[in-house]
Amino acid sequence: MFDRKPFISSLLTLSKDEVLWGADTHLFYVVNGKGSLTKSYGTGLDGNTHAFLLANGIPLTKWHDDGYFCPTCEKLLSAGYGRDMLDRSTIERIETAGNVMNQPLRETIAHIEPFLHLLKTGLYGLAYIKLSPTNGDREFFWNLTNTQKNYRSSCDTFYYYRQMTAYPAFLVPTQPTTRYDQERVDTYRKLMREGASFGGLAYYLDGYLCALLDGHHRATAALLEEQDFYCVTILPATDFFMNQEGILSFLMGGDRFSGEEIPDDITAKINAGTGSHHLSTNLVETYLALEQEQNISLFPNEVHDIAKKSPDCIGLAAVHWAGYCSDDRIDKLFQQTEEDWEEDLDLVLKALITMKDPRAKDVALRIGGSESYLFLWHEAFQALASIQSEEIEDFFIRFLVYDEGVRPALTRIANEYLKNR
Repeated sequence: MFDRKPFISSLLTLSKDEVLWGADTHLFYVVNGKGSLTKSYGTGLDGNTHAFLLANGIPLTKWHDDGYFCPTCEKLLSAGYGRDMLDRSTIERIETAGNVMNQPLRETIAHIEPFLHLLKTGLYGLAYIKLSPTNGDREFFWNLTNTQKNYRSSCDTFYYYRQMTAYPAFLVPTQPTTRYDQERVDTYRKLMREGASFGGLAYYLDGYLCALLDGHHRATAALLEEQDFYCVTILPATDFFMNQEGILSFLMGGDRFSGEEIPDDITAKINAGTGSHHLSTNLVETYLALEQEQNISLFPNEVHDIAKKSPDCIGLAAVHWAGYCSDDRIDKLFQQTEEDWEEDLDLVLKALITMKDPRAKDVALRIGGSESYLFLWHEAFQALASIQSEEIEDFFIRFLVYDEGVRPALTRIANEYLKNR
């Protein structure tokens, strides 16, 4: 009697100025969604919470934590079972969606509708978001194995007693490392040098992290060519709240929004409850046991070197906290006249590095040239090591001449820089 086919109800667009991730975002509601691509969680035999991005019962990502709902608690991640283990029909839907770029948002939704049918019934956002092919801790995004690893980027940033709400910015893989193909990466790099641009398909997980569903080799090529990498990004709405006036609010991409403009019929569906997908302990243990071989030695050293120079989640937060980085303000910070000059100088340096502001070099040289700023030397040395110039070469030579070996980490940075000149 009832038509239960999935369909997409297109709603409204949030402007880039309304969202933390700085990209126009179109809201849509999936009706009668298949629910074959969803984030689910449950408790394992260890008593800890484990969360998975599941596609047809295949765990594409694995999260592990004993306090999963703490916004400033770092999560442990490990590699999933692998997107290549999915059936061909699902992979084709994912690949089709991953090859759509630079279309109006409504047209994008219409074009990738077969993929969107895989989502569970609920409210979502879709945006073209610039996502770094790193993990938020200056590491190559694909560098993830079956061993659980702590991610600072898996939660909100807490630094100098300040908190920054996390938002989509970095990537984790859904393919095992053994799927890496250097020839494919080289092909994409060649095309990028000729003017082509490529993106991918991502699903927002938590913190600053998105799971890359399609485009692993394109993302790697973009990192190596130091090009921006934009993904069609799916942002599930969660944590719905209805106030006494019947106005809906919801969490999406780490940010909270009012649903006042969402049509009443959709609000009623949301209010009826889409719920979260809780897994039994047996299923959790089954998913945890699914592993594929991982071999990070397949990646060239170049991807790791470039990732080390990429922004991290602290740097993104610093851009928000640093405020106006005028030359006059920077000079005043070096004069040490402000009450919190140490913290603010740290944040300004991180912000300039993250924004790739050319003044980062001069600020880093001033910091590295005085023992008054020893607490910032490592950050300054790392920033300088990413820039090729005779002035910086002379700086490192002077440091090594007077170096007494009491700061081996800085000695390594200087030696490595000069060795590669």
